[in-house]
Amino acid sequence: LYRYAAGGLTAHGVSDGLPGGKVDSVYPDPDGNIWLGTNGWGLIELKEPSLHTTTTQDGLSDNTVRAVMQDRDGSMWIGTMTGLTRLANGATTTYTARDGLVGGVRALGQDAHGGIWVGTRPGIRRFARGRLELASEFPTQLVAATLTGRDASFWIATFNDGLYRLRDG
Repeated sequence: LYRYAAGGLTAHGVSDGLPGGKVDSVYPDPDGNIWLGTNGWGLIELKEPSLHTTTTQDGLSDNTVRAVMQDRDGSMWIGTMTGLTRLANGATTTYTARDGLVGGVRALGQDAHGGIWVGTRPGIRRFARGRLELASEFPTQLVAATLTGRDASFWIATFNDGLYRLRDG
């Protein structure tokens, strides 16, 4: 992991307490902390000068983390190879296939109305009423990323079928 500040790069690695291996996602939260989704080492929160690791032993659905985001209420959402975990007010809630999740989570986003969108291998789902529901208006595709635009449009990027735009999120 490298940090660019004051015109220079600083390397952070095993000697700084980070586990070895691949970092799959990076999320900067509004408080200035950096959240790292790793390949096999769980979720790491860099809160200078320390770091905190969350793994399956703490309730994470899997230790391979592909997506991380914070919603407008302050909850952290963590997408893994086997599920979705929400960290809120010290509690951990995990969602899996029994809750409507199909495939590993690749992308997370929040629309202008506060809805949580979960991009998976076979498509995109919306988190509603405590369940993950298939967003049937979109083709079944491998979702790469999501983004909420300044105009409240919600964008969904796929690996094989281009870019979709949902106006007024």
